[in-house]
Amino acid sequence: MLTRIVTSVIGFPVIVWLLITGGVALLAALLCVAVIGMYEFHKATGRESMLKIAVCAVAALNYFGLLWGRGEITDFMATIALTIVVSCILLVVNRKTVDYIDVAFMLMSFFYVAYLLGFVFMLREGQSGVFLVWLAFIAAWGADTCAYFAGMLFGKRKLCPELSPKKTVEGAIGGTVGAVALALLYQMLVYHYFNYTFDFANFTLAVIIAIAAVLSIFGDLSASAIKRQAGVKDFGNLFPGHGGILDRFDSLLFTAPAIYIMLNYF
Repeated sequence: MLTRIVTSVIGFPVIVWLLITGGVALLAALLCVAVIGMYEFHKATGRESMLKIAVCAVAALNYFGLLWGRGEITDFMATIALTIVVSCILLVVNRKTVDYIDVAFMLMSFFYVAYLLGFVFMLREGQSGVFLVWLAFIAAWGADTCAYFAGMLFGKRKLCPELSPKKTVEGAIGGTVGAVALALLYQMLVYHYFNYTFDFANFTLAVIIAIAAVLSIFGDLSASAIKRQAGVKDFGNLFPGHGGILDRFDSLLFTAPAIYIMLNYF
């Protein structure tokens, strides 16, 4: 527990600085997270190789370049098409070490890690993004922290013991309620210190965060399902006490696109 706290204390100021700064600094950090995350994904599933990671890294670099240049959806689809073509070419020129499952894994790692992480940047660089991007982190990490304490105090019924033995129904409820409370408190602080208020009512904010918090639980359980099938405890050990990149960002991969979609399309 102490190791987790120390790691969080060191890492949190860096994340705060990146989200406040935004722009190329945030984009570069997200690209590094994406590449490391894709490597962890391949390594955990026993299919890592520099060639496969290179294909994924180039696709991620091009994708984040499109985000920086505000590329059109057709540009993004062209990137995906090229990635599929290059991946399939590997089946021909390197068929002794690459099979069709590798192609599927390369595409999944790109979409699961790089593509979903891109929504953090889109949130930050959108209108009022310097304030709105924090909602994704509140729904992910705020819910996780509140769920931990709620589960420790009140947890009795297991939520999904075959994937995460420590998670409880009471913890999930406490995490969701706690995330909503933190979001409402955040809204009050932002208004008090920056005279900024969201373009939607507190009830709408509560609903958005509640939905995102529930999805964050599925994000964590989805990562656990991958690890369970791969036979590993953690994706990596980059963060002492937390595991690897994907162990720390698995819930954010679900909350960032959820928040973005709800804010822009509903």
